[in-house]
Amino acid sequence: MNLLMITRKVDRLDSHAGHTHRWVQALAQEVARTHGHLSVLCLQQGDVSGLPENVSVHSLGKERGVSRLRRWGRFPAAAWPLVARSHAVFCHQNPEYALAVWPIAKLLGRRVVAWYVHGTVTWKTRLMAHLVDAVLTASPESFRVHSRKVRVTGHGIDLDMFRPQPRQPDGQFRIVSVGRISPTKDYETLIQAVAVLRKAGLAGVICEIVGGPGLPQHQEYFESLRSMTQRLGLKDAVRFPGPVANERVAAHYQRADVMVNLSGTGSVDKAGLEAMACGLPLVTSNAAFRTLVPSDLLVVPNNPQLLADALRRVQGWDVLQRRALGERLRAAVARDHSLPALAVKIVAACRGGSTSAV
Repeated sequence: MNLLMITRKVDRLDSHAGHTHRWVQALAQEVARTHGHLSVLCLQQGDVSGLPENVSVHSLGKERGVSRLRRWGRFPAAAWPLVARSHAVFCHQNPEYALAVWPIAKLLGRRVVAWYVHGTVTWKTRLMAHLVDAVLTASPESFRVHSRKVRVTGHGIDLDMFRPQPRQPDGQFRIVSVGRISPTKDYETLIQAVAVLRKAGLAGVICEIVGGPGLPQHQEYFESLRSMTQRLGLKDAVRFPGPVANERVAAHYQRADVMVNLSGTGSVDKAGLEAMACGLPLVTSNAAFRTLVPSDLLVVPNNPQLLADALRRVQGWDVLQRRALGERLRAAVARDHSLPALAVKIVAACRGGSTSAV
């Protein structure tokens, strides 16, 4: 089967889109079972080293400074021959890709399958659901347009990359939170919880907030977090290492004691699953994780005291408790969210086969 994938960026070292590189690898491996080829049309291309021989990447030129208007102007001419030599089109995340390619695909008689993971519903997501042949999503909360076309597939977590590593105790209680720095992540509650822990006498707490502003307008929010850290006297306790390439973020999970995810999107967050795959306890206010983590690690949003109480419980666990939970969390990711399994489901949907319906 020949498949066309449309995505924003393919770059092995990118902090936000680095996982897409591994998705391309997994899909290429799956279509290779029938001697197929994977074409990837992206807005921007970075480091694409390590991709299989049956992959070709075609960029619309953002990395060369091509403007947004010119990129979309180039889209039909770039997409037509790629659609023509593919059996189906897989559109990754942005509804605009599916809306843009749909007329070409329908003229050529090709299936269009979309992937979308976000709680927000717009006219674009509704129209996408109406037009495409199938919508794949990670969890029921990740796509909130009711349609018989929606299929829940789980996320695609690379279990070889995100795996447990033993850590020698160093007297520190290490908290990590990974993701784009934006108001929906509620990092201020995490910082205030660290202050509560320090005030309660937990002097060895270290918190890493890994990531950078997701959009230019989020820079002000980032600066407010840094100011809060200074104001609360937590300069030595709360650290901002900045954006980290996705292939290197596993090391941040592996040297931590607990992951905190306070995302307000309402959908299963990929970073939380990556941490779980590393055997890391996850404390979260995200209700989408309610079937994945113990109830005493689910906290009320915007409540630093309750978050601090949950972190203190984790800090008090012994090695056996931590190991047992870590094994259960990794097993849950392996069962429902592994990358190879997702690649199989994507290709099956593109062929017209069924996956589990919502």
